[in-house]
Amino acid sequence: MENPKVKHKSPYGTECSATLEKFSLGHELSTDIVRLQFPDLYEEWGTYSVAYAVLLGASDTLEVPATDLNVTITRGNQPDEAAIVLYDNVPGGAGLVAQLENEDVFLDVLHAACDRVHGKCGCDSSCYGCLRSYRNQFAHAHLNRNTALAILERVSKIHMVPQ
Repeated sequence: MENPKVKHKSPYGTECSATLEKFSLGHELSTDIVRLQFPDLYEEWGTYSVAYAVLLGASDTLEVPATDLNVTITRGNQPDEAAIVLYDNVPGGAGLVAQLENEDVFLDVLHAACDRVHGKCGCDSSCYGCLRSYRNQFAHAHLNRNTALAILERVSKIHMVPQ
């Protein structure tokens, strides 16, 4: 980036002469993860909606606080495809997402995720009863339980046996 066009003071009250640069902050966390891809998952906010439904479904199924898990989104295998990365929220992993290797447990998670966004809360798009939490407040305006439900129901018709 170029030098700032407007002169300004540093936090110490002196004239700032530094060059602006973009940089990213990060942190490495070795933990257990599961990477999920769903059909027709392309749009960023739709992907976050499915991701938080799955996270909360996993929390309900595994009977652990939602804060023991976390989720992010990434690129899928094909261009414009999205994927969900669900992970244990503790260094080294707690073995929570490792339980999703069991097909029955994973199907229970998908059922719980569908149940979460099925509309029992009565909201139009999202609320604290279905998808919202303090941790995902950056996405509140964009989360949509109807989008998540449509994608999860397509998966459930293909891969899941009704309970």
